[in-house]
Amino acid sequence: QRQSHPSRVGSTMPIDDKLQAEFDRLIEPGHKCIVLGTRTYHGPQWTHVDVDPRPLSGGHRVEVVADFSKKIPLPSEEYDLVFSQECLEHFPRKVYPRVLNEWCRLVKQGGRIMIQVPDFLACCEQVLHHDTLEMDRGIMQLFYGGQVNEYDFHYNGFTPRILRDDLEQRGFSVEDVKRGFEAGYLQIIAQKIADTA
Repeated sequence: QRQSHPSRVGSTMPIDDKLQAEFDRLIEPGHKCIVLGTRTYHGPQWTHVDVDPRPLSGGHRVEVVADFSKKIPLPSEEYDLVFSQECLEHFPRKVYPRVLNEWCRLVKQGGRIMIQVPDFLACCEQVLHHDTLEMDRGIMQLFYGGQVNEYDFHYNGFTPRILRDDLEQRGFSVEDVKRGFEAGYLQIIAQKIADTA
């Protein structure tokens, strides 16, 4: 497993075997890949983009420093895989559509976007089915973020239906939805089939 690094926004989780298996399935030699707002270094095949210019895990640099609510200074339809883990929920609901539009703009025709976010519905189900104070406190971080700094707040919640609909409206066909792994996270993989720009 690769090392993780403290972050302002996005995941600090190392790349585990399940995630690496997904990448192995989706990425072919020569594919261009981009990781957005995820503070874990993914390797030289990836372009790392983040709002935070501090080095990633292992001292690797962020190649593109950008505010995701504005235009990311990268070409449209350039990437075979756009990946983000634990980042999208950090944007307010009014800003989120612009952010998702920008992320989708980067995906080439036939390419894929892979997003991991807290599963709002699964979190609600966990609170209802595990009636303990410990569960209540643990789930609060998934709902509201760790709140350890100005960037570590959750402003948005996602269910599989919401994220599926939002991607389909942007010309993507959802290929895979996984729920419940990593204590209430949602993963969705979708392929770009139409340019809606």
